[in-house]
Amino acid sequence: MVHVPVRASSTNAGSVSLASCACLHLLNPNSSLITTDFTITVEWMKYALYISITLLWVFAVTPQVQAHNLTVDQSIGAVLHIDPGDDPIVNQPAYFFFEIKDKTGKFDFKNCVCIVTITVSENPLFSQTLDSTSGYPSLAYTFPEKNSYTVTLSGTPKQPGLFQPFTLTYPVQVAHTASTSLPLSRRATYSIILVGTLTLVGTGLLAFRIRFREQ
Repeated sequence: MVHVPVRASSTNAGSVSLASCACLHLLNPNSSLITTDFTITVEWMKYALYISITLLWVFAVTPQVQAHNLTVDQSIGAVLHIDPGDDPIVNQPAYFFFEIKDKTGKFDFKNCVCIVTITVSENPLFSQTLDSTSGYPSLAYTFPEKNSYTVTLSGTPKQPGLFQPFTLTYPVQVAHTASTSLPLSRRATYSIILVGTLTLVGTGLLAFRIRFREQ
């Protein structure tokens, strides 16, 4: 059985790199974006706006990057998604969705007795047959406390030979309560404040470099 962390996106890393390059260019005393009469040019303003939008995207608009666990048992593998945001919250329903793939093409969820078991320290807490009424094999569970849990998906064919039986396990860390988990609106507010602060600091540093250069 193989666990492979699947990153949702590399957008954040690329955006941070682009923003870093632009910042370094702005703070270069030989930059063509700096005028000798201590005015901020339209070109500089365009770069400042670009940096602000990039930082806002990284910290507020783009969902936090989480690693989806891809687990493989011979020819069958599945990615587990947990809503909300692959970051379950204590005493609030967490919704599990499984993307199941079979290299041989034999697997069909309609022919599977698929059962999900949730354990903590090898002690069983929950077991339920998967439902597919939502379009994906899914179920809901409310974690009772912060802890490290193990989610196990086992599948057996309703008739022998329809597909290979499989067992897939996923580690799930529950680390937040409702009081410690920030909603998106508050994260966006804090991110806008951060972006504004960084922009002001960058402008002040740029002005200092220009004044120092003119002395």
